[in-house]
Amino acid sequence: MTHLTLFKLSGLWRHTEFRKLWSGQASSLFGTQFVNLALPLTAVIALDATPIQMGIVTAMTGLPGFLGLFIGAWVDRRRRLPVLIGSDLGRAALIALIPTAYFLDVLSIGLVYVVAFGMGLFTMAFSIGYRSLLPTVVKRSELVEANSKLEFAGSGTSALGPGIGGGLVDAISGPATLLFGAGSYLLSAVLFRSIRVTENMGQDRSRQGDETGSIRAGIDFFRRNRVLIGIAGSQATLVTFSAGFMSIGLLYKVNELEITPAVLGLIISAGSIGSIFGAMAATRMSKRVGIGSAMAGGLLIVAITEAVLPIVDGPIVFIAIVLATAIVVGDGGNVIYSITQMSLRQSATPDHFQGRISSIFATFVRLGWPLGGLLSGFLAELFDLRTALFIGAAGTATAAIWLTLGGIWRTGEIYKSEARSAK
Repeated sequence: MTHLTLFKLSGLWRHTEFRKLWSGQASSLFGTQFVNLALPLTAVIALDATPIQMGIVTAMTGLPGFLGLFIGAWVDRRRRLPVLIGSDLGRAALIALIPTAYFLDVLSIGLVYVVAFGMGLFTMAFSIGYRSLLPTVVKRSELVEANSKLEFAGSGTSALGPGIGGGLVDAISGPATLLFGAGSYLLSAVLFRSIRVTENMGQDRSRQGDETGSIRAGIDFFRRNRVLIGIAGSQATLVTFSAGFMSIGLLYKVNELEITPAVLGLIISAGSIGSIFGAMAATRMSKRVGIGSAMAGGLLIVAITEAVLPIVDGPIVFIAIVLATAIVVGDGGNVIYSITQMSLRQSATPDHFQGRISSIFATFVRLGWPLGGLLSGFLAELFDLRTALFIGAAGTATAAIWLTLGGIWRTGEIYKSEARSAK
C-alpha cells in the first residue's frame, strides 16, 4: 500500500520543533505572497510605472546581495533564530510604510524603490538564517523530506495568497493589501520565537579571527567544491532570467493581455497545484532517477513553460486557462529543482559553514534579481515585451548546463554525513 509521506502524521510531522519551523515559514511565505503581488501592482496601477521603473523595482530587491557574504559570516557567529525573528519584524515594519504613504497621499516610486531594497535586505538575512537552521533541526538523512514538507507549505500559501491578494487589490487597493502581509510577518516572528532547539555552531578556527578571515574561509570551502559551484551556477542563471521574466511578465499580462488583478491572482494561485505535486514527487523522483537528474528535469520544465506566455493569444478565458496550466506545470518543475538542489547543497556543507555557503548562494541569487530586472527592462525597451520574454525563456534553459560540472546530473543521492560533505 502506497502512502503519501506529505500527509500522514509520521516522520517529521511528529517532530515538534520542525512543526514550529514549518508553521513559522508558512506564515512568512503567506505574507510574502501578498507582498510579491501587491507591491509591483501598486507600482503599475497606483503609480503608472514604466518597464524601466518595474525593472528598477526588481533590481532594488537584489542589491542587498552585495552584503550577502558579510551577512553569512555574521550569521555563522550567532544563533539563527534571533536572526529570523528580527528579519520578520523588520519586514513587517518596512512594508507598512507603503499603505501609510498611500493614505497620506505621499506615495512615490522612490519610496517603492526604498521599500523594495529594505525587503531584499531583510529577506536575505532571513533566507540565510533559515536555511542554516534547518540542518540543526533535522538529521541530514531527513533533509529531502524536510525540504519537501517546507515546499508543501509554500504550495499551500501559493494557493491562497495570490488569489486572496488579487481580490483584495481589486477591492481595497494594493497598498491596503500590504497590511495583511505585514500581519503575516508578525505571526511568523511569534512562531519562530516558540522554537526550542540547541544550535550547534560547530568548530571553525576562522571564527577566532576577523570578519574578513571568516568570509575567506567560506569562499575557500566553496571554491574547492565543484558540486556547490555547479549548483550555484544553475541557480544564479535561473534566477537572473526568471527575475526578468517575472518583472516584464507582469507588465505584459496587465497591459498587453489586459488581465485584471483578480484574474491574475487566480492564475498565479493555480500554480500551487503544480507546487503540491512537485513537493510530493521530489523525494520519489530523486530516488528513482537520481537527485541530479531530477534537478535537470525541473529546470527544463520551467524553461518550456515560460515560453508559453509570449505565444498565447485569444479570448481572455482561453488565455487564463492556458497560462494557469503553464504555471501549474512550471511551478511543479521549479519545486522539484528547488527541493533537490537545496537538499544536495545542505548535505554537502558542514554545520559551521552553513551560513557562509547560504550567503554565497543568496548573493548569487540576489545579484541575479537586479541583473535580470534591468536586462529585461532594457530588452523590452530595445525590442518589445514579447521578444524579451522569449529571450528570458531561452536563458532559463541554459541553467541546466551547469549541472554537468562535477557530474551533478549523475548524482544519485544526498550526502548523509558531515564527514563526507566536508571533503
